[in-house]
Amino acid sequence: MNAIDGGLRTNGSVDLQAHVDINLLTDLALTFSGGNFTAQAGNNINLNGNIVANGTNIALIANDVASLTQTGKGRITSALGYGNITTAGGSVNLSGFGVTVVTSIRVAARLAPAA
Repeated sequence: MNAIDGGLRTNGSVDLQAHVDINLLTDLALTFSGGNFTAQAGNNINLNGNIVANGTNIALIANDVASLTQTGKGRITSALGYGNITTAGGSVNLSGFGVTVVTSIRVAARLAPAA
């Protein structure tokens, strides 16, 4: 997962694309302040971890046409206790045939460091 955060630092955005499924198996910490993280799957995006970002815009797109293998039934789902998305001011876009996140999505203002 450090490669995704490193990609944000270097390029300002990271696009993760899969013809079939994307499975987040652990927590994803995006410490770069700002940028865009997009995950696009032709079928499902399964969240078995949490996403915590520092102002990064997050887009999770299941059943994505750009994959060229769109199944017509791709969903975003989370396991119980997982799928929390916190962006500290970044936006969240969830798209798919169905979206079921059983925990929370928090888009709160980013806190400036103490002087």
